[in-house]
Amino acid sequence: MSDAVMRFEAVLRFAAARGISDIHVKPQQRTLYRRMGQLISRKDEPTFSEIELAEVAGTLVPKTLAAPYEAGTDVCFAHSLVGSGRFRVTLLHQSGATGVVVRLIPAKVASLRELNMPKTLAAWCQPASGLVLCCGAHGSGRSATWAALVEQMNTSAVGSRHIVTIEDPIETLFDDKTALVRQREIGSDTLNLPSALQGASRQDVDVIAIAEWTPDGFEAALTLCEEGRLVVAALPATGVVLGLRRIIERAGQAQESALRRRLARILVGAVAQTLVPQADGQGRLPATEVLVANPAVSDFLRSDAEFDRLERVMADNRTAGMHTLDQSLFEWMQTGRVALDAGLAAARRPEELRAQMAGARATATTALTTNDHPLF
Repeated sequence: MSDAVMRFEAVLRFAAARGISDIHVKPQQRTLYRRMGQLISRKDEPTFSEIELAEVAGTLVPKTLAAPYEAGTDVCFAHSLVGSGRFRVTLLHQSGATGVVVRLIPAKVASLRELNMPKTLAAWCQPASGLVLCCGAHGSGRSATWAALVEQMNTSAVGSRHIVTIEDPIETLFDDKTALVRQREIGSDTLNLPSALQGASRQDVDVIAIAEWTPDGFEAALTLCEEGRLVVAALPATGVVLGLRRIIERAGQAQESALRRRLARILVGAVAQTLVPQADGQGRLPATEVLVANPAVSDFLRSDAEFDRLERVMADNRTAGMHTLDQSLFEWMQTGRVALDAGLAAARRPEELRAQMAGARATATTALTTNDHPLF
């Protein structure tokens, strides 16, 4: 093993031991580590030359991806390092040189509870059919929530089910528990997402879990739901409303009403999330918005109402397990686990949230004054 490869493995081990989420490596520049959303570097860490980084890339890239990478295509694959776990590695070309981006894959699948996700989500793993959406931007924790839902079905007492995951690449590894889990990687186990979804219809599958639901797979996944399967899909979208709108706009204006009716029949629930810093600086918490497909939501989807009004439906149906992003932030700030500035920075309507917090504090102060013991 060359010195460059040994140093790169040392970078991976350092990151794995210190809760780093991502690593960025460029020639002749300090390696950058993303920790709790911020990019940091190590002053004493030597840089990689262009030749060294090209050597590292040549050692890491799987044989099946070597030709596309050499031809100029970005490639993404999983890499394991004994004692430090698994990593998702992306190799890219930049200004004629090699670039490397690494995402650390947790060694253990965190549960919904460990992720501080709303209790409502666990119920979404029980139906025999329907559509469950996990929305979020890059780095929002969306993939962790998706994996937690798969693991919930893998460990629940609902009954043994056949779960097929479709991933690019395979990241978290699932052991069979109460379910039979098959993990399929796009590019090696199946040609593409539409091909994998088409195959699932003939493979006695109960649950299809899509790690990243892209537009080329929208129609096939919806059809699987209508045929009696449960589809759990991670969708790159910053909110529930945006995620649903993205699915519908794909069909075109002429088909919008028909697609809204289809979603009204099959949607189980949708969650979107972003990560916000904890007030104590010890990590991040998910600020979420949750949509549950109750009669009010189904009626909304069947109507011609503007999708922007769906946020009001979520806000008004707290007893059904729904809430908006700003309602979630308000609760975290009320408990003191998220500071005011951090919560407002993540809010959709920061001024409204600021006023709500001020009102809550004024009410709390009045209550304390009223209840003061006369001896004190």
